[in-house]
Amino acid sequence: MKQWKWIIVLGLLLLTTIGLLSVPSLNVYAEVRGIDANKSAPTGDPSISYPQISIRTNRTPERTNLNEIIQRADDAAEQFPIEEQDQRAQAVFEELTSYFGSGSLGHAWVIIFNSDKPGDYTSYGFHDKYGFVKNGTAGDQNDRPDRKFNVALTVPLKNSEEVQVNLEKNVIPNLIAQSNMVATAMGLPINEASGVYTPINNCSWFAGNVWNAVTDEQVVFEQEFNGSDHAYNWGMPFLNDVTRIGDPGMIAESISEKNTAKITLKDVTLHVGDKWERRLPFVSCLDEHGNSVPWEDGRITSNNLNIDTSKPGIYSNIKYTFKGALGNVDSNPITIKVIE
Repeated sequence: MKQWKWIIVLGLLLLTTIGLLSVPSLNVYAEVRGIDANKSAPTGDPSISYPQISIRTNRTPERTNLNEIIQRADDAAEQFPIEEQDQRAQAVFEELTSYFGSGSLGHAWVIIFNSDKPGDYTSYGFHDKYGFVKNGTAGDQNDRPDRKFNVALTVPLKNSEEVQVNLEKNVIPNLIAQSNMVATAMGLPINEASGVYTPINNCSWFAGNVWNAVTDEQVVFEQEFNGSDHAYNWGMPFLNDVTRIGDPGMIAESISEKNTAKITLKDVTLHVGDKWERRLPFVSCLDEHGNSVPWEDGRITSNNLNIDTSKPGIYSNIKYTFKGALGNVDSNPITIKVIE
């Protein structure tokens, strides 16, 4: 890779550092701690007024461990002698792009629900081989509202028409231009209409920037990364200036931290022969909007708890789980005793 190409990337990173561009420095991922998609909300959140905007991800709320991805990059670079910096850089980018685009790292996307009517929505995502996709429905560019997710953050959207016009005329074109700048620096062909998906510009980078551009509920989509430790080995001198990287696990963490749902239990003591009832330890539950949830609500699970009251016993570290719109919330641990 020619030196002038690195100058373009470095310039982009410096603009980002001083706040002129809202783009993370580098989206390097590692082994996913958990990808889970068990929730569905094809018309958004009916407890929130319409129109509304939602950011969703199938990642569990735990940031990525970067060790595996660093090892992948190291292995790719070591195919070439250390002095062949251009070849090492190209190998690292090819490895990471393939890995990110495989879907094994999860996905994040943004949906605007104009009303509670099925199909009355607009989705925005960024995909390998396609770049920016509006209302993507295909298997490899799926941002449909019926796509299942693990955590989501949904808020009312004021001035919806103005917001969507601003997104499509200003925010998204700016992100497309940024992705093309990075693609040029990598020696990749650009796509003026939809941009280029790369390890630097991927779904989390796109969704995080789109969401933060139009809402007050800012999400965090970066974690600390010491780029200078890898700049020379990977043939990427611009990494010397990189201190933070994008991470879809951080989006999930950030969303979950905004979850104020809470479920509270109390210790229970029963006598042999008493009837066990699931409601006995229950004290209270509040959903993510502060609404009271009764113990018999189907979103509260007792995790297959089976209390045998035919004989004495102690059941420790018992927890119930509330499955809310922003993710699962566990109760405080309790003890259930069965005595003579």
